Amino acid sequence: MAEGVSRRVYIDNKVTNAAEALQKLGGAQVILATAPSSKSMTDVIDGLAPNGKLLVVGASMDPIEVTPIQLIQEAELSKDGLAEHQPIPRTHCASPN
Repeated sequence: MAEGVSRRVYIDNKVTNAAEALQKLGGAQVILATAPSSKSMTDVIDGLAPNGKLLVVGASMDPIEVTPIQLIQEAELSKDGLAEHQPIPRTHCASPN
């Protein structure tokens, strides 16, 4: 694919493993999570390319499950939030208790 050209692909996670499908395409630079489903977000994290970002706009109170290995293995995952891509202030994070 030519440099600077983006590709849009629809992957139905009810039919296929979305993370595997994304990795076969080279990994996603950005995954836009619009559904308030932490399980769905957990399922696609391994589909991110190195330095890929999971941008969460639909959130629930359930945790997104990520292992430390997923965070350090070949990728530096972003924990950016809000429209300005600023780190999410601790006051906006759900308390674990």
